[in-house]
Amino acid sequence: MRLSAVLQQANFQIKTTAVPKYVPTNEQTTTARHLLRALLREASYLPDANARAWVGNHVKSRFRAYSPDKIKSQPSDIDLRLQAQISKARKSLRQLRMANIGDKDGIERVLHHAYGRTGRRRHVLMSSLTKGDTPVDKIPLNEPTLNLAVMALLKSQVKTAPPEAARKNPKTLVRLKPDYNGKTIWLKPKTEDRLRKEVKAERSALLNMLQIPLPDDEYEFLRDVSLGSKRIGTIPKPRNRLPGVYATDRWLQGRDSEDMEEKFRSRNISTRFMQRRYAVVFAQCPQMAWNEDNKTWAVTWGKRELQSSVIRHATRDSPSLTSSG
Repeated sequence: MRLSAVLQQANFQIKTTAVPKYVPTNEQTTTARHLLRALLREASYLPDANARAWVGNHVKSRFRAYSPDKIKSQPSDIDLRLQAQISKARKSLRQLRMANIGDKDGIERVLHHAYGRTGRRRHVLMSSLTKGDTPVDKIPLNEPTLNLAVMALLKSQVKTAPPEAARKNPKTLVRLKPDYNGKTIWLKPKTEDRLRKEVKAERSALLNMLQIPLPDDEYEFLRDVSLGSKRIGTIPKPRNRLPGVYATDRWLQGRDSEDMEEKFRSRNISTRFMQRRYAVVFAQCPQMAWNEDNKTWAVTWGKRELQSSVIRHATRDSPSLTSSG
């Protein structure tokens, strides 16, 4: 048989060899089921309505992504990946429970995810903001690599410097332009490929620091609850647990749920407490509007609105300077 025929037959066998269908063990199925139920249960008790909806949908989407009928890898690889995902799910469960017992950092972490300051929600908002942008490799070096909206937002963020609770702020946008006068470590002029890589790396770093605008309804909600002009919704209370109902959770979580409030810093989640948590998130959120007269983007920051509110309250509460003594 000729060598070409042997190679063709080998390639045919590789292409036609099906990956064996993965069948999870009973232990894996039980672990995943209990984790899913525990995560959804904790998500339903979160002190913010938007966070309850977003976290619940996110948990279900991540578990669907790892359903056996959608996995095409070899069983040995799947086992390793499943162990890693189970560890992440357990960590997420602990974080949700910390938020539900009133831990400040835990609640802010959940709000940062729900309102797009970090995580999956931020990537979704980012994709709509940069939709249609041409890849850096296909743009001439002397042309902008970011659209007008993103550039206006970056310039405003550099000037405003919102709190860095979720991510750092950019300091300058100078490196978005290629440094034609720069030299390599061998004191030679930089090639076009080198300049393009530098611009691409700086673009990625700036986009990673960018605070993404929220939809108007969510921005207005955060503003109203942060300033106290809107009532915070009722916080759901966990149902009384019957003895033994969650006995399987003990081996799953490695600790007893009953001891958690005593072990960690449990506190009453009051309206004032949540108002401060909302303010931390709102201070990092921008809102953008197109100015038709000036043909520019106008950017409003939650940080500025909070500062203006404090000044108004201080001016209103201070004694009049013209009052007679």
